[in-house]
Amino acid sequence: MPDETAPRVRLNHQLFGGGAPFYRQPVFLAAVGVVALLAVWLTWQYRAELFSSPAERYQSAYNEGNLDGAVALARAMLAEDPESALARKALAAALVERAALGQSADGEADVREALEIAAQLAREGDDPDVERLAGFALTLLGDNAGAIEHYRRAVALAPADANSHVSFGQALELTGKNAEASSAYERAAKLDSKNGAALVSLARIKLQEKDYQSVHSLTLRAFRDENQATAAEAHRIRALAYSEEGNQVSAIDEAEVAVALLHNSVPTLLTLGEVKYDAVFAGRPGDVPARATEILKIAEWALALAPGSAEANFLAYRAAVLGGKAAEAERYAAATRAALGTDRTISEQKKTYIRLFVDRATTAKVTVTKVSTSTEQAQ
Repeated sequence: MPDETAPRVRLNHQLFGGGAPFYRQPVFLAAVGVVALLAVWLTWQYRAELFSSPAERYQSAYNEGNLDGAVALARAMLAEDPESALARKALAAALVERAALGQSADGEADVREALEIAAQLAREGDDPDVERLAGFALTLLGDNAGAIEHYRRAVALAPADANSHVSFGQALELTGKNAEASSAYERAAKLDSKNGAALVSLARIKLQEKDYQSVHSLTLRAFRDENQATAAEAHRIRALAYSEEGNQVSAIDEAEVAVALLHNSVPTLLTLGEVKYDAVFAGRPGDVPARATEILKIAEWALALAPGSAEANFLAYRAAVLGGKAAEAERYAAATRAALGTDRTISEQKKTYIRLFVDRATTAKVTVTKVSTSTEQAQ
């Protein structure tokens, strides 16, 4: 568990939602899936080396989401052979994914180390995988323009590689160029009809367009992807579609599957918490105190992974208000305000919304009244 005083990575998540509510549609889970595919490719490309430990154990740890272990094993590989391209790529891939998923005590340091490795590898020759790694790292640091250039080079170096087109599309989506991003994703899907990252990325754009039929069709196809991050994102997007359609039971079911597949992802946990919170106000209040306690536990789980997350603190605040826990609500309200001053992972627009919500003097009273009324109507 990260130390609460440790510096956090300055991830550029603010545009991952494409203007939607803050917990919705982050691009980075699909991007994580692309990086994970790189790790699988490395396993095959350097399969002869994988009969020796720790390379074999690295791949196992990476696939299981044990990124601290993967980083340690990649460093061990690098210590054995400092010139190994496999070891350097493996370390960079594990570092950026660990930072992206909020599992790093100092994510910014992880990302910058990965960038240094990518720069070193780029000097040794053209490599689309290295360009994608550099692009993803720059995305996490908020340099979307720089990321686009790296992804553009990746596409130029490997025009028939579906993953390069997916990465390029994700960078375009982060800058609000959804039409161009959609074209890149469609190109990737044509090159590889089973590419899960392309399918979930297309589904995410269809969700923004409220084309729920396409969302369900694309996510069903993406479920076949063996990468857990990609499958988790497919279930998460499907959960959001169901929630917007008013099917709260299916929304919760899908979000729970997403968390089961990727339990250490802050956005996935927040989605689960949010759809459960939304269900209370959608005619399914049930046992409000029990539901509030459950949502608070999810928020605290997310906070254990990202203590400085304004979004996770905000969810915890609302759960405490929902459960009538005044002291905890006050504590999380203060934590939310503090996090808003330091958390650069969300947009100013989202910060303003959260700040206004928390600062409203009558928020708790209005929320509790709304829940009580819903409960009475349900009974």
